[in-house]
Amino acid sequence: MKKGSFSIHEALVRKVVHQFWKEEYPEEKEPTDVYCSHQKIEIITEEREQDLEAVEEKLGQFLSKHLGYEKEYFISLIKK
Repeated sequence: MKKGSFSIHEALVRKVVHQFWKEEYPEEKEPTDVYCSHQKIEIITEEREQDLEAVEEKLGQFLSKHLGYEKEYFISLIKK
């Protein structure tokens, strides 16, 4: 790992994504799973009513606020 960089454990990201979902989409079921690898967050959901761009923006702000994570990442919403 380079000096000044850090990685975030997948379990922590999963927890924060679930918290984000509860706050932003309380009427929907929480994601069934969340996977992280190489600046990619994959969210598996039973419902897919969200606009991907809106989720990216809101989740980015949420990750920054709760984890201090501000690097670029990619998100995929996959309906189960």
